[in-house]
Parts: sequence; structure tokens; C-alpha cells
Amino acid sequence: MNTAVQKKRQPVLWLIVALIPVILSFAVHLMPAATPALVVSKDKPALIFESYLIDRSQTKPEMQPVISEDFYFRNIGDQDVEITELVPSCGCLSPQVSSRTLKPGDAGKLTIPVKTASEPAGPREYLVTVKYTDPDPREVLVTWKVQMPEKQVVVEPRVLMVLGQVNAGEEHRIQIVDYRPSAKDQPMTIEEVQSSTSLFTAEHAGSVTQEDAVRQTIRLKLADALPPGQHRGVVSVITNDAAYPVLQIPVILGSNRRSDSASVSVTPELARVVVNTGDPSRSSGMTVNVEVPGDWKFSHAEVYPAPLEINVREVSLGNGERTALAAVISVPSSPRAGLQQGAVTLHCMQGETRQVVTVPLSIVWNRTSPEGNAGE
Repeated sequence: MNTAVQKKRQPVLWLIVALIPVILSFAVHLMPAATPALVVSKDKPALIFESYLIDRSQTKPEMQPVISEDFYFRNIGDQDVEITELVPSCGCLSPQVSSRTLKPGDAGKLTIPVKTASEPAGPREYLVTVKYTDPDPREVLVTWKVQMPEKQVVVEPRVLMVLGQVNAGEEHRIQIVDYRPSAKDQPMTIEEVQSSTSLFTAEHAGSVTQEDAVRQTIRLKLADALPPGQHRGVVSVITNDAAYPVLQIPVILGSNRRSDSASVSVTPELARVVVNTGDPSRSSGMTVNVEVPGDWKFSHAEVYPAPLEINVREVSLGNGERTALAAVISVPSSPRAGLQQGAVTLHCMQGETRQVVTVPLSIVWNRTSPEGNAGE
């Protein structure tokens, strides 16, 4: 090949070489993307609900003291399901299940009751987290939307909160307002007012009949010296009214600010007992674990309501900087029917200073019969 021809081909060859990366990139772009291998998970939850959301917010509810909703579920797995905990979105709920243990194929029911006297009229949303094992630990959330009925018997405030600085002997008022037409001729009689803790007292302070309602007053008085920290309790109003035999008002007092040297931890933050009305011997309590500074000396404990009992074990941790208190709550017999809230109060001394830890308590009423079947 002569030299002249070679010189003419060289620019063409260089152009081809320069375009090779571009051609390869274009070819790669046209190739189908690599698809990851299909992975089929066999780890499916065993507890399946018929509905996870029930919306009654467009339906006008009947006028009644308690309204409730049922969520039905089934164990579709090949192993037993154990429901370990029901976590409500607020203290106004006391969810119940027909059975805590379900064998493969078994069905059950979650019931969420709400007392209308403690809730404002209008649309409301309630949530319950169901924790269970199958045998892996799992949880599922169910939601109930509902239209609360118009006023019948209303508690004002629904929760008495006295936050921040609290003065010794301070007094507060709770109003029970009965809007029912029959209230003027047959007013509700308040038979007893109970306080869950010695941190405050409560009593009936009279009633007034007005054009639209009958108003009854509960007077709450704080202790002469409220210890540092934020404290919880409950006022229970016992009446002769068949529709509203018990009205309960949660109480929150003080500030949750504590110094680092006086920090307190509580597990769980909400105590819970199960009262079995069909077979009281099958009622169950629980243990609340509380860690306090090592220089706190445990004095005594209160638990409400009676006849619940509490026994506290004290254990030093590590080098003595922290102390563990194991508060064991037991249910020797059933409390008064209708009570759904309670409180645990632990009293300690830090030198000459009184220290108190309070834990709210939820009472779950299980209507299981002695034979193990759910009652009505």
C-alpha cells in the first residue's frame, strides 16, 4: 500500500477509535436493566383482622353512657398466637379481648368501650396497638372513628391538670353537669367521692339546678406540702345512677422537671391489672419497676382502688448511686364494678425531704367464665 493512501486512512481510523466509548455507552444504555431476584417472604403475621379501620363518624350514635366497637380477628398461622399487650391511644380507653391465646384457626374479638360522659360531643378517633407473638413479637394498629353523642352527663374538666408551681392546700373544682331532661325531677345522687392518693382529698361540695342542667361540684384540695415532680392520681365519684354508677376524673399535678441527681425512671409508665369477673382467682396483677437515686429510702406505698394490694422490694444497684424498687401489684378480689382507672404511689425519704413517685393504673375487666369462654 502506498504512503499516500495510508495518510488518507489515518484520520478515519482515529475518528473510529475516538467514537468507540460513545458507541459502547449507547449500547449499554439500550440494554435492559438488571432485575433483582424475586424474594418471596414466608414471614407473614399470623393475626389478621377483619377490619383495621372502622369509621362510624358519619353515623349518629344512640344516647347511652357507654358506646363500644368490636374488631374481629383470626389466627391464620400454624402456631399459637399470644396477645401480650393492648396499648390504647388515651387513658379513656380500656380495650379488652375475648381471649389472649389463640390456636391456629381460632377467632377472637377486640372490644373498645368509651364512656360518653368523659368525652366531648362530635367526631373522635381512638387507636389501639395490639402486641402479640406468633412466636415472633409483632404489633398491629386498629383505628375506630366515631361520632360522640350530644351532651347527657358531662364532666368538666375531663382531666384536672394543675401544672408547674403548685401551692400547698390549693383548691380546685370539678363540675358534673347532667343535661338529661329527667335530671331536674330525679337528680343524680353522689354517694361517695374517693381519692386515689394522700396527695389530695376530694369531696362533694353541693349541687345547683339551672334551666338547662343540674350541676354538681366536687372540691379537690391539695396536700399541705406536695413533693417535687409531676404526680398522677384519680378522683372517683360513686353515684346512685344506674347509667353512670362511677365517674372518674384523672388528676395531674406539678412539674415533671427534676434535677439530674433526682431523676426517676418507671417501667412500664402505665400499670395494668386484669380483673376476671367470671373467676376472680384468674385475675392478674403486674410488677412496676422504678429506679430512684441511691440516697432515697423507701418508706411505704399506696395502691388504688381497694382491694388491690402492693408489695415493694428494694434493691441497691451498682455502687449505690441508684436504687431499684419492684412494686408488685396483686388482685386478691374484685374492686368496685365500673372502676377503670387507679394509681400507685411510692413514698420515699431523701434525708429530710419527702419524695413521691406516682404511676397511673388501668383496670381491665375480663368477663371470661371459669370454663374459659368469653362471657357477655
